[in-house]
Amino acid sequence: MVELKKLKKLKRPIVMYSITEECQLRCKHCYNESGESVKNCDPSTEELFRVTENLAKVAGAINFTGGEPFLRKELPDLLELSAEYGVDNIVTSNGLRLMETDAHQLLERIEPNLYMFKVGVMGATPKTNDYIRGKGQFETAMKALDLMANYDFVSCMKISLDKHNKHELEDFVKLAIEHRADEIVFGQLVEIGRASKFLSDLVLSVDELHRANDDIYQLREKYKGVVKLARHCTISGLCQDEGHFYTVNSRGGMSPCLMREDLAIGDVAKMDSQNILYLMESIDKSRKVVKTHNSIKDDLTDDCCKHDGELHKTRGKNLYSEVHL
Repeated sequence: MVELKKLKKLKRPIVMYSITEECQLRCKHCYNESGESVKNCDPSTEELFRVTENLAKVAGAINFTGGEPFLRKELPDLLELSAEYGVDNIVTSNGLRLMETDAHQLLERIEPNLYMFKVGVMGATPKTNDYIRGKGQFETAMKALDLMANYDFVSCMKISLDKHNKHELEDFVKLAIEHRADEIVFGQLVEIGRASKFLSDLVLSVDELHRANDDIYQLREKYKGVVKLARHCTISGLCQDEGHFYTVNSRGGMSPCLMREDLAIGDVAKMDSQNILYLMESIDKSRKVVKTHNSIKDDLTDDCCKHDGELHKTRGKNLYSEVHL
């Protein structure tokens, strides 16, 4: 069995930066309906570099995401720029770019500036994965993981749990070991974006989410030192804590969580580092009055959020579209 690459605790704060909303896929679980041409609001090249540099001055880690970030040809240069500031760089991808003939050259170029490469996987078999991500995408993800394992950055599988894959938790771990992935990040599929059209078919109940969380803990102990099992904020609730996570969308707006673009404020492209810090402080204040989404961290049956004098009882439901700043 291959030893894990060196894993570390990411520097804080962590910023998720969506550099494009374009994507080659139309995954059913997508939280922001990536690839829909109606949005068409991607930043210019100049804005990409300006936002990346502004964020690199205040962030400990930047996760370049989308959409599909490799659809922006500037990505390797953005990674190099942020690495100059000592940032822990992460890229979250669908893996399709690694199927192209120059994938080796691309990975060699970004390797010095990249801490972690995440590939989305939605099933431990072609049947469960491709039902969500599209025909042939399981094979694409596995080939991408195999290729990534040859480079000096952390290889990660990013998984959103749903009714179709909730029984595959240990199969995901075995898959990660087979393809030499160092880490698995488990999240819950949330009721937003394209996923909102498939709620009854996909979204886990509160009880199912709790059971999955318990299973993740057991598997974490069973496979300790073999593969790391981590939990996304949609399960851990860490995005409710000040100073940890921030999201910047393709228009430069900042919000407390990747899943709450409706709470985005400001424009990072037009701010210096000091003003971005002030913006982060404003986001942190919003966490005290607005609940981003339900998670295991909460008491999901009795949790509530008070805002503008109105009491919102969640009863296990997410608050998307119910609470706004």
